[in-house]
Amino acid sequence: MSGARSCGDCGAKPGERHSDGCDVARCLVTGRQRLSCDVGAVVFGWPETRPHDDCGSQVWPGEWPGVAECEEFGWHSFFESPGRGWVRCEAGDPRAGTDLNRLHAETDWDPVACRRRRPGDPVDDTFYVSWHLDRGCSLEPSARYTIDGVTLPAAELVARITGRAS
Repeated sequence: MSGARSCGDCGAKPGERHSDGCDVARCLVTGRQRLSCDVGAVVFGWPETRPHDDCGSQVWPGEWPGVAECEEFGWHSFFESPGRGWVRCEAGDPRAGTDLNRLHAETDWDPVACRRRRPGDPVDDTFYVSWHLDRGCSLEPSARYTIDGVTLPAAELVARITGRAS
């Protein structure tokens, strides 16, 4: 359990909801930053693909949004200045950080599991759920995760895995 920490903006502890106005909180419908989510009909000049009236109230998991997915997909990068900008690399590179740019460019938001997925990949949240639990991080309580073909609410899944209610 090494990764969980408080939100760097609003101070929420793992499992607590972000405060209103937190710039780290995500919209549970679109996955975008909640603070700048336009729930109306047009986002950056493009029609909203998931119109909604409420972004929900995300729980702080204990780690920056998208880090678990980047670890799952093996996507890492570092910034090289001047000149090259963000450079993809392997996890073992001492300069490696999570490649959040690639994550947002090559994945879609899954509003059921409240996480990003690669298009065409089978729906399997085993790595994602284990990653969070191994680090003492929280799962989104409103989410439903799929393991071994069974989709369950977060609390029920955690209870099955750990043998106790969360």
